[in-house]
Amino acid sequence: MKKLLLLLFMIPGIVGNAQVKKKLVPIAADCKGAIKLDFGKNKNVSYGPTVSPIGFGQIQEIRGSEKKSCTSFEKEHNSSWYYFDTPSDGDLVLDIIPIDTTHDYDFMIFKVKGLDDSFCDLINKQPVRSNISRSGKGGVSITGLSSSGKANFVHAGPGETFSKPLEVKKGERYYLVLDNVYPDGSGHTIKLGYQKNIEIGGSVLDDDEKPVQSEVTLKDSQGHEVKTETDSAGKYILNANLWESFAYTISFFNSSYFVNSQTIRDDSLIKANYKINDVKIILPKLKGGKKYTLSGINFFGDQAKLLPESYPSVSALCKLMKKNKKMKIRIEGHINAPGNPSLDNNKPLSEARAHTIYNMLLSNGIEKERMKTIGFGSMFMLFPHARTSGQQEANRRVEINVLSLE
Repeated sequence: MKKLLLLLFMIPGIVGNAQVKKKLVPIAADCKGAIKLDFGKNKNVSYGPTVSPIGFGQIQEIRGSEKKSCTSFEKEHNSSWYYFDTPSDGDLVLDIIPIDTTHDYDFMIFKVKGLDDSFCDLINKQPVRSNISRSGKGGVSITGLSSSGKANFVHAGPGETFSKPLEVKKGERYYLVLDNVYPDGSGHTIKLGYQKNIEIGGSVLDDDEKPVQSEVTLKDSQGHEVKTETDSAGKYILNANLWESFAYTISFFNSSYFVNSQTIRDDSLIKANYKINDVKIILPKLKGGKKYTLSGINFFGDQAKLLPESYPSVSALCKLMKKNKKMKIRIEGHINAPGNPSLDNNKPLSEARAHTIYNMLLSNGIEKERMKTIGFGSMFMLFPHARTSGQQEANRRVEINVLSLE
């Protein structure tokens, strides 16, 4: 097997310019006004993008430390305070993602005894995690806690981008403070969650059941991914620490074959103790004049909005079209209407679904002259009498008709 490559993307999928800008959310510059990061019923939480941190608020809680300290800011510059209560035991991971990638965010995490609300009155304890290393102008802008981190604390100046994950118990309270060293900066997004070791393996074959060497990518819902390649027998194993997630998407790519993806739900991983080693995938040979189902592309009911786990499939299609520069396609949209197959049944929705894929490819560099769209309503449902949610979801799909490769 090839060596695994772990990557982090700010945005899951390839939406890029097609993303709708979010309204900036507030921050708290003082500890006593700290904003709660609420996990709710989930194992992860996302907050942001925020407004810009400007100054240290009414009180400069942190001031005057050694310049090379690994456990404290030199002082607060432009700060933002948060707190959170851990919903379960596990290894906590964190992404701090600046809007302006040239800016340098430092952070510290403090553990509070019990649910003590007096923490902010006297902040004199050592943090349990920190990273004061120079990012932004010094290199990678994202910082936080990750399995790639090698130390609990990272000192000021050039250093590791991430610190180690934090082992937590259910019901503990922590305070997180961020400091943007540079003035006139922008805001940030915080992603906080739990890490799981996941192992997925299997084989990749072509239409004739012969092994295919391909690139294999596994993504969680937060945009973290791990890559490997199959061996000469088409076998692969992905073993990585990713974020706990409701669904993971595994994608397969070879420029001479049509792409394939599979969504793996968290419940199936839980049953298998997060180890599945029998995922068999067929990559059909890429041919002009042939129609392919874009696996893993599904939509919310009665909407042209993609399910989040569908983005990696669009990304793979985009990559395939960039590798095959003369490839022209027709994107065909479909809806779910059990028992009522009709070309005219909600044709506008099926057309809108095709346009969703068209717009995503267009915004990521695929020329409009290479793409056409059409909607078929409910005429060609895969399951005309769909009874299960899985069958209904499969009907809400997009197919790719490869018009030509030359």
